[in-house]
Amino acid sequence: MPDAFTANCIGSLVFSGLGLVAFTYGKRMRHWIPMICGLILMLLPLFVADLALLITSALLGAAAIVFRHS
Repeated sequence: MPDAFTANCIGSLVFSGLGLVAFTYGKRMRHWIPMICGLILMLLPLFVADLALLITSALLGAAAIVFRHS
């Protein structure tokens, strides 16, 4: 079973990658919502250390991209 540090690193990497993809998409298509949410998703792991809070916040950010953009 992985420890909390490993799980936090993997979660940070996954959600930062999702943020990078959303930011790049928003920048190329000139859509502000995905670009801002992507930037927030990239910076979120720098400020949130708790794994549960990181996953919850990142899922809300990803949902904001999907539901506000469609």
